[in-house]
Amino acid sequence: MELCEITLIHNIPMWVSYFNAQTQQPDVLGSRPTWDFLKVNGAFQTFLHHFLTYAIKQKAIFDPRIQKLLSYIDQSPLDWSENKLYVWADELGLGKSRLHELFKKNTGYTPNNYLKQLKFQLIAEELCYSNLSITEISEKYGFSSIHYFSKTFRHMTGLSPTKYKEQYRLQQ
Repeated sequence: MELCEITLIHNIPMWVSYFNAQTQQPDVLGSRPTWDFLKVNGAFQTFLHHFLTYAIKQKAIFDPRIQKLLSYIDQSPLDWSENKLYVWADELGLGKSRLHELFKKNTGYTPNNYLKQLKFQLIAEELCYSNLSITEISEKYGFSSIHYFSKTFRHMTGLSPTKYKEQYRLQQ
């Protein structure tokens, strides 16, 4: 497998949060037994596997229609992309089932999961870089309640929105 020298990832804090959600930090382990360190090492290997899989798939889009669709998604507001996805696919000659098959094959995600991941990447960036409150961000991204937003965000990143904001905003 060939690895590129430089891999462009738009949101490293999000990837770090995924890693932190899977493992304890080594300094927390202190004088625990060796197998605890092996657990951390195993979690890191899992993280690294997901990271490299993601990075490689960014370069390995095989179907030009999917590449074009991803370009449309990148150039459009998220809510527009959610509404226009199947229209764009139809314009590119892809029916719904063929779209799902090719999209999953080329990105590793279903179209809806891809948009969901993108949404939470944007939310994570808002938490780190904007002065909006968590409630305002929740409303901006169409969540029906702050409770549902917090629960979903924790599921996606391993941290509550408040903890995520505290942890990654301080690193700037």
